[in-house]
Amino acid sequence: MEGLDVLDVASGEGRLSRLLMEPGACSVVGTEISSEMIARARQEHAPGGPVGHFDGLRHETVSASDEAFTLEKPAALVTALYLFHYAASEEELDCLDA
Repeated sequence: MEGLDVLDVASGEGRLSRLLMEPGACSVVGTEISSEMIARARQEHAPGGPVGHFDGLRHETVSASDEAFTLEKPAALVTALYLFHYAASEEELDCLDA
């Protein structure tokens, strides 16, 4: 993980995003469609927050299939731990094919 830029799709409240920062990821961008979950993630990793602050960690409210979403630099690793079990069907995931 050391030095990698990571995209955490469907990051929820950011647990995996934070775990990815601990072994030395350079940056992690967590994306999530739920603004409530993003608010929780930001609260958890805010300076002085309960789990600690990471300079390279940010969370954005955005759909995994939003074509307008871009990263500042390419991700070396993409995770989607919490994405697949919420999909109602394989067809719903087809929009993620790039």
